[in-house]
Amino acid sequence: MQKATSASFPILSDAEKKVSNAYGVYNLLGDGVAAPSIFLISKDKLIGYYVGSHISDRIETSELLKILEEHTLKGRDA
Repeated sequence: MQKATSASFPILSDAEKKVSNAYGVYNLLGDGVAAPSIFLISKDKLIGYYVGSHISDRIETSELLKILEEHTLKGRDA
């Protein structure tokens, strides 16, 4: 997936549903698929997440960037 999208970051493909089950988002909405979700994970910890409450829910790009910016600022303050 990373090569197909030319992304500069890792993208997880979860065909066996192991990760979506581990994070509690598989079949969360009772539809047999993972709920729309994003987990931002740094090298050592989870730094933010979003889980939708409807299959069409998506996080706004501005909100995602805000989470990333806050994490970056915290790292500079450490």
